[in-house]
Amino acid sequence: MGDSYTAGPLIPITEATTGCFRSDSNYPSLLATALKVKHFTDASCSAAETRHVTEAQVTVADTKVRAQIDAVRRGTDLVTIGIGGNDFGLFGQGLVNIGEIPPDAVRTIGSRIEAVLGLVQRRAPQAKVVLVGYPQIIDPAQSCRALPFPRDVRERMASLQRRLNTVMAAAATATGAIFVDLVPVSAGHGICSKRPWVNGQDVARGGAAPYHPFGVEMRAVAREIELALGS
Repeated sequence: MGDSYTAGPLIPITEATTGCFRSDSNYPSLLATALKVKHFTDASCSAAETRHVTEAQVTVADTKVRAQIDAVRRGTDLVTIGIGGNDFGLFGQGLVNIGEIPPDAVRTIGSRIEAVLGLVQRRAPQAKVVLVGYPQIIDPAQSCRALPFPRDVRERMASLQRRLNTVMAAAATATGAIFVDLVPVSAGHGICSKRPWVNGQDVARGGAAPYHPFGVEMRAVAREIELALGS
C-alpha cells in the first residue's frame, strides 16, 4: 500500500494502464520475491493520499481504482505502507510554496497515518504492519541543475520531510507497527549527490519520474524492510 514512492513510476517495467504507474521492480515486488511469498497484492498508486486507503482513487488515466484497504484480508500476514507525502500537496507545490501548507498539516498527516495503521491492524489482526518512511530527498547544502531551488527553499523542503518522517515514526510507535526509517541508509544519496537515489527535475527515461526514486533506492528499501522483519 502506498503512494508513488512505493509504486515506483517509470522504473522498468512500469504498468501504465490504470494510471497508478506501479513498477514490477518497486520495493513491495522486490520484497515479495525475497521473502518467497505465495500470494502478493500491490495496491500502491501514484498520487495516492491517506484518504485513498479507504476510498477509491481517480488516477491521471481517468481510471477509478479501489480503496487500497480492499487488498487487506483477515488472513493477510504482512502489510507495508508508505503514504502521507501527497496530503495537503506536501510533496508537490507545498515543498516550494510552504506558505500554502496549513500550520498543523504535518501533525494532521501523522494522525491520519496512525488511523490508517489502526485500520489495517483491525482488518488483519495477525499481520506484521510496516510503515515505510521517505528517503533523504534533498541535502539543503547541495545545489545542482537537477534541483533548481535557492538554499532557503531547499532548507524548507528538507525540514518538511524531517517533520513528516518524525510524525510517521510516532504513528508507528503509537500503534505498535514497525517503522522503517530510510533517512540513515539514504543519507548522502540526495538528488544532487554523486550517487543519487532520487531523480531530479527531468524525466530519467527508463529510470524514474521527476523527483521520484530510482531502482537503486527501491532495492535498498526492500533490504531495509527485510532486515526490520528479522526472522
